[in-house]
Parts: sequence; C-alpha cells; structure tokens
Amino acid sequence: MSTILLPSLKKLGALRPNSTGREFKPMKTMKIKRFFSKINVQIAVSFLAISWLCVLLVSAIAYYSASQMILGNIRKQTEDSVFQASNYISAYLEKIKALSDLIAMNAETKEALKNADSKAIETLAGMVNISAKGDPRIQTIAVISKNGFAITSNSNMAIPLSDNMMEESWYKAAVSSNQMPAITSIRHGDFTMDKASWVISISHEIVDEKKEHLGVVLIDIGYQFIEDYIAALNLGATGYAYILDSRNQVLYHPDESILMDQMKADELRQLSDESASGSQIIIKNQIPHSDWRLIGISSMENVSRLKNRFIKTILAVNLSLVLMSVIVSFALSNKLTKPIFELQKAMQEMDEKWGHLTVGRRSSLEIKALAREYNALLDRIKRLTEDIARQENAKRIFELKALQSQINPHFLYNTLDTILWLAEFGENDKVVAVSKALGEMLRVSLNINQTMVPLALELAHTENYLKIQQQRYIDKISYQISGEAKLLTAVVPKLILQPIVENSIYHGIRPSKEAGQIAICYEKEGADLKITVTDNGVGCHPEKGAKEPGLIKTKLGGVGMKNVDQRIKLLCGGEYGITIQNHPSGGTMVIYRLKLIKAEEQIE
Repeated sequence: MSTILLPSLKKLGALRPNSTGREFKPMKTMKIKRFFSKINVQIAVSFLAISWLCVLLVSAIAYYSASQMILGNIRKQTEDSVFQASNYISAYLEKIKALSDLIAMNAETKEALKNADSKAIETLAGMVNISAKGDPRIQTIAVISKNGFAITSNSNMAIPLSDNMMEESWYKAAVSSNQMPAITSIRHGDFTMDKASWVISISHEIVDEKKEHLGVVLIDIGYQFIEDYIAALNLGATGYAYILDSRNQVLYHPDESILMDQMKADELRQLSDESASGSQIIIKNQIPHSDWRLIGISSMENVSRLKNRFIKTILAVNLSLVLMSVIVSFALSNKLTKPIFELQKAMQEMDEKWGHLTVGRRSSLEIKALAREYNALLDRIKRLTEDIARQENAKRIFELKALQSQINPHFLYNTLDTILWLAEFGENDKVVAVSKALGEMLRVSLNINQTMVPLALELAHTENYLKIQQQRYIDKISYQISGEAKLLTAVVPKLILQPIVENSIYHGIRPSKEAGQIAICYEKEGADLKITVTDNGVGCHPEKGAKEPGLIKTKLGGVGMKNVDQRIKLLCGGEYGITIQNHPSGGTMVIYRLKLIKAEEQIE
C-alpha cells in the first residue's frame, strides 16, 4: 500500500501555473464558497430550488393533463365523425333494402315471374322505372327470373343471362347475399380498375307463397355515394378512411389502386386491428345493415400544433414565476436572517472576557432568545472548564483510550489489504483463514474499555497478525514465540506487540532480500517482565533517531513506537518502556521492560 501526499492549496496557488502562464489563485474559489455558505444565500437558494421544482412539477402535470385532454378531444371528434358517416351510409343502405323488399314482396312481381302475366309484367316494369328515377344514385334496378327473364330500368345494362340462372356465379352470389351490399362491376362481370364501372349491388331473393325460388331483385348504386359521405370526415391533413367487408376485403379507400395491391391491403387489415399507431388515431365502427367496417385514421398534426402552442405558454408563465421567485426568495431570506446578523455583530463587539452578552430593547425576539442561550452556554463552559481541571484521573483514562483507539484503524487497514489480494487470486480457503484471524484480532482491539490483557491474549493477537502477513508475504516471513508458560497469565498493556512486529516487517524485513525471521521471547527478569522482539532485517539507523536516543521515530497508520512507549509508561510507570538496538548478528532487537502484574493485581 502506498500513501499519496497531496500538496496544500497554498503550494498550489504559489507554485503551479495554469495553462495561460498566470498563477492559479484559489482566493476566487474560496470567496465563492464563502458566499454560498452564508445562511441568507442558502435560504434563498433553497427557496429557489423548491420553487423551481414546484413550477416544473406543476408544468409537467399541466402539460400532461392538457395533452391528454387535447388527444381525448381529437379522438372524440374523430369518433363522432366516423359514427356519423357510418349512420349516413347505414340509413341509405336501409332505404335501398326497403325498396328491394317492396319490389320482391309485391304480388305483381311474383305473378310476372311465375306465370309471365303480361299485365303483371307491365306493372312491374313501371314500378322498376319509377323507383330508379326517384333516386339519382341508383344506376339500375333489375328483376331477373330463374329462367333468364329480366326487367331492368336501364336498357343499356348488359348482364349474363341463361335459361338456368342458378348456373351463373354472380346470380348464385346474389341469391345467397342476404341483402348484404357488395362491390362489383356495373355489368356483374369481371372486376376492373375502371372506377366508373364500380357499383354497390344489393340483391333480394324473390320466393312464392311456398317459399319456392322465383328470381332476384338487383339494385345497383353508384360507388360514388360512399365517397360523398366519407369525404365530409374531418381527419386532418394526412388522415383518411377506408371500408372492409366481413372477409377483410378492402371495399373503399381514397387511393383506389390499393384495392388491387395485396401488400398494401394487408397493411390496412393489420391496421384495423390496432387502436393507435404512432402519430395516428384509429377509430373503427361497424356499419349497421351491412357486413362493412368503417375505419377512420386521424392524423396528429392538430395535436402537435396545440401542444407546441401550450408549451410556449407554459414557458412564458414559468419564466415569469422564476423571476418572481428570485425576488421573493432573496427578500424573504434577508428578512429571516437579519436577526442572526444582528446577533453576530453584537458578539463581535463583545470583548474576550467571560462577560454576558447584552442586546438592545428593540432587538427582535429571536435575538433576545439567542442572546440568552449564548449567555447560558458561556456559564456551562465555565463550569465544564472548572470540572475538567479537577478531573486528572479522567484525563489519564481519556489519554489511554485515545492512544489505543489510534491502533484499530491500523490493524484493519493492513488486514483488509491482505484479504483483497487473496480474493483477487481466488484463494478462498486462505481468505477464510485470514478473515478468521481478523475477527479474532478485532475482538481484542475493538474493546476499548479494556486497557490490560493477559500476555497469552496479547501473544495470540500478535500471532494472528503474523499469520495474516505470512499470507501476504509468501515464503518471506517466519516467526517463533517462546517463553515461560507460567508468565502467560500475567497482564500487560493491550496492543503493544503487534505495532512493533509490524515495524519489523515494514522497515526491517521487507527491504531485505533475505527471508525474514521474527522471534518473540518473554521471560522474568528480577521483578519485571521482559519481552524481546528480534528480526533479521536490515537493522536500525540510530542517526535517524538521534533526537530521541534509544527510540526510533517510526509511525505507520497513526501508530508507532513512541505511542507504545507512552502507553507503557502511563500504565506501568515512568521507569518502564521499550528500547531498540541493532542485533549483534544482524537485524533489530526491541526490548520491552514491563511491570510484572498478576491477573488479580490488574490495573483498572
């Protein structure tokens, strides 16, 4: 792990030129930060942010609601237009069907076809001619018998006839049509692309009293009548309408070439099954008294035009609201923060003594309340200062815990580094082992209320650290712990061995090219406990620690030998501590001299 040292802002400002060759001056940035850190500016900015958020939210809701309303209105208008056109077409077809019923059910018609009565034929011909002349849209009315006898209103009408009409395909279709309108040619022959020859044909079977077939009534209406009704539909500039029959065949489309284009006809059939398609509104309606469906496709350019106009209106209103919110926010923030600035000014004018703050009678309630709280705070600070001066024992405990708390992050930092690279190489078993060791270490180090621990626990804590470092420096570190077993119950200051062992690894063994060895030996020396930590590293350099003889100033992660030495002196006495020296055979030797304390004599 490495530590990146960042230059201070002062050095950046004084030494590093920018791209223009001028010196970078952080003062401008600091002024901006200071400006935005003012409470009145923060209140104004907060009010502005909330105001703008509300404006945006209301605008979004208004735009969505208006868009849906516009879309709904356009859809309703399209539905009304399609339904109205369907009703017009249906009413006219019903009229034609009533006419066919009148002719087919007339007694003279049946008499003329069944018995070929001349008087009945004359009467039938007159009725057919009068009916055809009564409606300009009717092109032909024909009464055709099953034997090929025909009476028509149009002498130019030429339709295929034979002695047995049931052999004619168009005749059989007319008999079975059940008065459903169908598009065909005017002569009921082959269908062509000549629009002038297209007719809408409605037929009605003629039967006698015994329900025996006699013939059919055939009424051909000009194809133009559909266009007359559909042309009045308001479907927008690019909108259109078309008609499908029960077999999904296209009967009408503004572009008549589509009737013969199978691919485009398939697209229209697919479109009739949808309710919307991108920028189009699709309305479908079954035309009564027929097997036709009228499908209206309304374009959305009207909707887009209205939306754009509404957006411009919203933007204009929002701009006005934003300007108003800016003025109101700064006026409101200044009014709210004025009492605070008055109190700040009064505090700056007060001397450095412990005297109480006084404010004028005309000051606001907020100023008076803050002044009372400030004076009460001064009184509490005075009492606390006096209490701290009398609590030397509490200070000693605080120093011990403060020094001890510096160690925990150091343990965690190095151990997590080891777990990280083990996990990267997929060493799951080793990750488990290291994690277990970490857990045991944290169990000891996180208990900040315990300042003294048995030597056995301190050694186990250090051994867990060495196990972790062995995984990190494979084949680089070995260790040995030895001593008198009866000393394991003695209590020692917590976390005094591991920092020194870490120092041996980082400053002694790691720079060395040889395999590292660490030996920890504990023994009784007179009335004291002596612990020696020896390594075969590169050794120490006394000249670096000349200012503090016998102790090298080494510090890693906020924990160093000096802290360990101070903790020992605080807990055991000024005559105890650690010393460091070069080992005769190479490496470094750290010697602990501790007060031998039994478990029952443990210092609290």
